[in-house]
Amino acid sequence: MYSAFLLSSVRDYFRNKEFHKIPGEVFRDLKCCVQRIKKGFCYRDIWNINSWFLCVISDMLDELKRTTHGFPSRFLKNDGSDTDEEIDRASAKWKAILSRMAFLFREANEETCQKKNPYDEEYSIVLHKFIECFGINGKWVKKKDGTRVFIHDLSDIPKYRRLDENYHRVEKELYEYRSNCLKKAMSMFVEYFNDLWD
Repeated sequence: MYSAFLLSSVRDYFRNKEFHKIPGEVFRDLKCCVQRIKKGFCYRDIWNINSWFLCVISDMLDELKRTTHGFPSRFLKNDGSDTDEEIDRASAKWKAILSRMAFLFREANEETCQKKNPYDEEYSIVLHKFIECFGINGKWVKKKDGTRVFIHDLSDIPKYRRLDENYHRVEKELYEYRSNCLKKAMSMFVEYFNDLWD
């Protein structure tokens, strides 16, 4: 993940022809590498622990699923009478649990969540135009009848009111979905915490 970040950063700099920024960015990335080797995390990870955790834990769970050699003993009777079929079922169950946890952690992350706001692109374009026209804090405007009204956000403009309402309604639904995914993932994480080893 982090090597991909480094490569994409360098690729973006070359693409944008901002060659003067490469040494500083590479130095900062190397500094992060050294910090991660020494401490297990770096100063950039601390800036956004929640997103960092959601990315790292889901990748770790996928890797554990891919390379696992066992499963929690509680999936078997533990009396020595387990058949090969029962052992295979227990192994498949464990891999399904790991997959489910990884999926839920990914869905809890706004950047990796599969569900997106269908109004996002249109809203971003309109919002950008709004800020160009009215500024970030809005402004007073004179109506045709001579009265003055303060335009604070998109919902104050009848033409964009529906877009604003739809965008925020879907954002609220997505937030609730991601929150529920996080709750389920953390519940499973706590339940299987002592089994997350190989």
